[in-house]
Amino acid sequence: MSVGFVTGGTPEYWYVAPPADGIYYAGQTHWTRNSEFTQYNWATWTPPASLNGDYLVCVFVPSNYADTQHAAYEIHHNNKVTTIEIDQSQYLGDWVCPAGQLFDFTAGTSSYVLLDDVTGEQDDSKYIAFDAVAFIPAAVDPPPGAIVVDDVDSGFVTHGTVGNWHTAPPEVGIYYAGQTHWTRNVVSAQDNWATWTPSTPLDGPYQVYAFVPSNYADTEQAMYRIYHGGHASDVGINQSLYLGDWVSLGVFDFTASTDGYVFLSDVTWEADNTHYIAFDAVAFVPNNIYLPLVIKNYPPPPPMKQRTGIHLGSRTDVWPDSTLEKINGNLTNGVWPRAVVVQSDQLYFLDRRPSDQNPLCPIAQARVRLGDLHNYLTEAQRNGVIVIIRITPSPGNFADWDDTGLVHILDASTTPAGGNYCDGKFGKFRAIDDIATEMHEIYKLNTNQNHQWNPANFFFEPVNEPNNEWYSYWEDKEAQDRIQTSIAWTEMDTYFSALYDSVKSLDPNIQLLTPPMAQGNFAETERLISCRPMTVSVSGQSGYDFMPNTFTTKNDGYSWHNYWRQGQENWVHTGDPCPVSHHVFQYFPQWLQTFIVASSKPAFITEADLFSPCQDNGNPVKDKSTQVIQTRESLWQFVAEEHGADYVIAWLLTEFPYSTVAQCPADPNLTNYEEIRWHQAYEDDVERGWFASWWSGAE
Repeated sequence: MSVGFVTGGTPEYWYVAPPADGIYYAGQTHWTRNSEFTQYNWATWTPPASLNGDYLVCVFVPSNYADTQHAAYEIHHNNKVTTIEIDQSQYLGDWVCPAGQLFDFTAGTSSYVLLDDVTGEQDDSKYIAFDAVAFIPAAVDPPPGAIVVDDVDSGFVTHGTVGNWHTAPPEVGIYYAGQTHWTRNVVSAQDNWATWTPSTPLDGPYQVYAFVPSNYADTEQAMYRIYHGGHASDVGINQSLYLGDWVSLGVFDFTASTDGYVFLSDVTWEADNTHYIAFDAVAFVPNNIYLPLVIKNYPPPPPMKQRTGIHLGSRTDVWPDSTLEKINGNLTNGVWPRAVVVQSDQLYFLDRRPSDQNPLCPIAQARVRLGDLHNYLTEAQRNGVIVIIRITPSPGNFADWDDTGLVHILDASTTPAGGNYCDGKFGKFRAIDDIATEMHEIYKLNTNQNHQWNPANFFFEPVNEPNNEWYSYWEDKEAQDRIQTSIAWTEMDTYFSALYDSVKSLDPNIQLLTPPMAQGNFAETERLISCRPMTVSVSGQSGYDFMPNTFTTKNDGYSWHNYWRQGQENWVHTGDPCPVSHHVFQYFPQWLQTFIVASSKPAFITEADLFSPCQDNGNPVKDKSTQVIQTRESLWQFVAEEHGADYVIAWLLTEFPYSTVAQCPADPNLTNYEEIRWHQAYEDDVERGWFASWWSGAE
């Protein structure tokens, strides 16, 4: 409670709610019950210093003890009184600034806000919360050293339907340099868009800011796309949270030889014409300048990695809160990852229809399995974290699923290889429509009214390393040999292309990544360490060469895996015939490298780490726990040097129970437990030293 907050009236009618009861500003709120006509209790908020000039006045409405529909706030300013009525029941831990209205204050006059318990509703039928009040000066100066492109400058260009563009003048809110452009949103079919381009090409790292005005900006899903250094990075901003604020979109590397600009469209995935999107100023600030973010009513955006993500691992029991603290940017010592990977069976239950309703036992719906983890991901989404859901299990649809005497042929039709999915058989085979339905049901659950995930910020991985799990790990030698031929790769191209079409027929907004292949198993052109050719045809082609549809048009983004030896983190092109580096991207066929670089689709390494002793005993780092500095430096350097992927997601946070595989491929004296332990950031819920040293530092 601040000195400027004073309660009046009947003391026994005043109550204080602690944080355990809900979300309050700074840990508590005062509350009382309402009165229909007679005033019993009231409170005032008075600024500690005299106000002079125009201010927004915003009130904080907590998520509990606030259900009156008629809270009448009296704003005393410049010898006037303006009453604003707020329906507290509509808000849940929100700052509310009525209509972006400015109030004129004059030094030397009485300046305060008053709220009492009179609501006109039946006595004692409602709660009224008396939490925080913010007085926000209408100051919108850009960060120091900024190159500003405003919506009145020549570098700002609008596109689309002219009649859908509007400009708002200064008297109805706070805008940068006196006005803003705005339009109404659309669900997915882009109509209007705009770009901000600096007059001089940028070269080097710049922090990019967007100015969000206090009015005509209530979309929760404005998706800014920053073009920099030949890449495109998407950053989602909830414009409704800001009131005349500069909001950081992150730090990006620009090159003078490539286009550098910011793009924003009217696509928000919210119902058509239900929200405003503001297109005001954008600022580009050289990153070597310290820039305190001037935000009067909200703290700066929580810290976030720009490129680094974390694979959450495989865990189907209750998720320990301690393992999520370091990757929660809302907490004091936490930093949001740029992206996370989570497995579908750890996060969701799939309900299937019983055989008496449908003999195939198809998927009926998805339900949240681990509520705490799903809540974390929902909050992460709101803070711009990209979530990738890996479909598990995803065993393919093979004729020999229970009979090794049959040929190992991958069926791309909608007919399940085992006839139906009853009695849990979906873990052994799945036709494309079953995988597509799982994605659709999860998508509907995540984007519904309760969770409101941003469809632009989450993707599905259809499988994990199919060249390993569908072929090399199959118990039949015919299947193991098949991956070394073009036949298996052609069949996979047909399967994943058909899956993509099936998914899009259910909902075109669902986003599907390419299947991440295991390195060193006939996908690339050469082996990463030995540089021996890996061909699946007499003409010298690799597996990727036989999947042109999957890796060009039938995807919404790219994913692959990458493990390396310490000392091979640099992005080095020289070498005969292979690069002297362990960035797998450099071993892709040239056409695929070119296609990924030229594409505006995001690219993810969804598993990345140093080779473990189980994978490769030639790695100079033998024990992460004792070689903390070498581990940390290698991880930092690999992420910094990677040019093919936009985001690098480390494997892994934690896993339980451990895999039952008994023996490691590279060393028969080790077991699979050593493999998992090597990669884990948390072992038995205890943070490991290498992770603490790496994650809390710079990228």
